[in-house]
Amino acid sequence: MKNINLQVTASRISSNIKNCLRLRQRMEAIAKESFLAVVILLLGTCNCEANYRSDLRCGGSFLAPNGEVAECDPVGEYPCCSPGNWCGNTAAHCDCDDCIDYRIPCQKFRGDLRCGGGYLAANGEVAQCNPDGEYPCCSPFNWCGITADHCDCADCADYRSSASEYREDLRCGGNYLAPNGKPAKCDPNGLYPCCSQWNWCGNTADHCKCGECVDFRYSCTAV
Repeated sequence: MKNINLQVTASRISSNIKNCLRLRQRMEAIAKESFLAVVILLLGTCNCEANYRSDLRCGGSFLAPNGEVAECDPVGEYPCCSPGNWCGNTAAHCDCDDCIDYRIPCQKFRGDLRCGGGYLAANGEVAQCNPDGEYPCCSPFNWCGITADHCDCADCADYRSSASEYREDLRCGGNYLAPNGKPAKCDPNGLYPCCSQWNWCGNTADHCKCGECVDFRYSCTAV
């Protein structure tokens, strides 16, 4: 009788060990899958040409992913670099002697969708609405939107009415004319804000930082 009980106990232990091993193998597989998913996600979101850091450090010895001294995101929440090398949006970041304000001086629109009235854009002028964006019209209550109350009323301002300065094929400068009949520019608020010497809009060093390049983010009157 004791031998039978021992055999049953041993069988149960063996079964439990096998189940435990299967569970461990499954957990290891899940861990590997999760790790690969995280790696893929990180690789997919990595921007190795970015000139600012996710930890909000800037200037000094803090390098950006592109290998240059880190700046602050000019269209982000913290566009200014303080003397202590932190990006922020307070007077201690933007308005002191050693502060650097990276906000785009030619930007006509505000990130909070306010427009007209006493709402100023980064260029110091009364804010408009992005004619190529989702909310191109300014309502009498100073909000950008797309409804009839924003676009079709007596005091509404529809910024789509002016012909575009940009081309859909991303050509720029030279003999490439925009719908407004003038040499085409690159959208300073778009993905490709710079015009290369070969007359293509883009965002690489060959578009933005060469001798004949035009970066429309920082050139209000450039053609």
